[in-house]
Amino acid sequence: MKAFIDNLLNRVTMYRMMLYYLIMLTAFAIVLGGVGLMPYDPGQIVWTVFFASICCYLFNWFFVILFHAKQNPESRWITALILALVIGPISGAQGALVLFVASFVAMGSKYVLAYERRHIFNPAAIGIITAAFFLGQGASWWIGNVYMIPMIVIGGLVIAYKIKRLMMVGVFVGVFITATALLAGVSWASFAVGWRTLINVPAFTPALFFAFVMLVEPLTSPQDNRLRYAYASFVATLGVGYGFFAGTAPYTLELALLSGNIFNRAFLFSPLITLHLRKREEVAKDVISFLFEPSRPVSFLPGQFMQWELPHRHADSRGTRRYFTISASPTEKLIALTTKFSEPSSTFKTALRRMREGNAMTAITVSGEFVLPADNDATPCVFIAGGIGITPFRSMIKYMLDTGSSRPITLLYSNKTTEDIAFKLLFDEAVEAGWLKAVYTITNAIPYGWHGRTGYITADMIKEEIPEYMKNIFYISGPQPMVSAFEKLLSEMGIPKQQVKTDYFPGYEE
Repeated sequence: MKAFIDNLLNRVTMYRMMLYYLIMLTAFAIVLGGVGLMPYDPGQIVWTVFFASICCYLFNWFFVILFHAKQNPESRWITALILALVIGPISGAQGALVLFVASFVAMGSKYVLAYERRHIFNPAAIGIITAAFFLGQGASWWIGNVYMIPMIVIGGLVIAYKIKRLMMVGVFVGVFITATALLAGVSWASFAVGWRTLINVPAFTPALFFAFVMLVEPLTSPQDNRLRYAYASFVATLGVGYGFFAGTAPYTLELALLSGNIFNRAFLFSPLITLHLRKREEVAKDVISFLFEPSRPVSFLPGQFMQWELPHRHADSRGTRRYFTISASPTEKLIALTTKFSEPSSTFKTALRRMREGNAMTAITVSGEFVLPADNDATPCVFIAGGIGITPFRSMIKYMLDTGSSRPITLLYSNKTTEDIAFKLLFDEAVEAGWLKAVYTITNAIPYGWHGRTGYITADMIKEEIPEYMKNIFYISGPQPMVSAFEKLLSEMGIPKQQVKTDYFPGYEE
């Protein structure tokens, strides 16, 4: 079931899924308004969304032309819907003016209030605060209706799971609710008041929408998991603190988020990198390594990844951004992206394949915890790779060769055919160095004279090739179904969870 859900979600980018989520919330609010469970006329809601969408579209178009910038097509619609769901529903000239100003500032902030071509502030939050400051009216958080809770939570959990921010959202909600209840109890010197505040779920509906939609924005929040939790706690604490110490100060969530954005940019900033293609190499059947020269030195650990962006016309539902492992080693001058092509390819893959030497794309946020142990080569490791999942291991093994490592490694590498085996010459070099044992297994079309293993990697194969497997750290990389299957297999073999690290490649069905 988990594999089915993962495969379904991996067909759509995080931005497209967020857009679908916001559209779903809007549609549900219209239905609630129609049946009288929300005090707004459906026509009023539709008008608010339409007006916000037109404003954001036109202002985004203006700033794109003004700054000769490239854009993420979904971004303008996401911002428009957030503003409509937080500020509206509007009625009269004053409401329209507020939404007009908020839309202008939100779109402009992406290009004006930016550093290294990345906006500093959450666009919706800065737009709301600016409108409130100059017009005396900002967010009503009307979406925080009690009847909206099921849709906000269900859809929000799907979004958070998709973008791997579940724990981040949980930390924020936990800290925010607990701090609110504690301060209420202390203020009134009453445990009962604190308890009633804690269990008053409807009062926290705006905070839930805020956490699922605004807090998790990728470009203004940290990429490292531990930093995300600290960031979520920081924003939650400020959200409660601003309201408590400033009396009934309005817009505390927005102010807390903007403060968090400043903190993130000041101390946790990862600059945008421009990468120019220098050459490409076909490393296996339908597998190509693209080697780029970065505009600035890139600091990373073997096995980490970046978010790569390649704007192109008529992008499909998977959008213009992808997460790819850096298949090069930190010891190499060029940054490598290695991927498998199949037909039909996504529009991103098609645009990537059409790149010529000198063409450029961008990347940000080096991240990932799928890295070698920091134990001076003391612990042996097992690398289990399926198909294109070999890329982080290519980075690690090349790094180990270049730095003179002697850590014992066993590579279990599964492919359909011998033509699918990538980077074999590099692995052969590590085998000759004496610390790598490479085990290749083929599942389809076994060629005449093949001396490697055949069939899928099983518990018996692991035990045969690694007699002391319990003493190893296992790394699993490949398509999500394969990774999930091996997690289960290793658990059944008695491997402790802390000795298993996983990485997966969405969208591959090898």
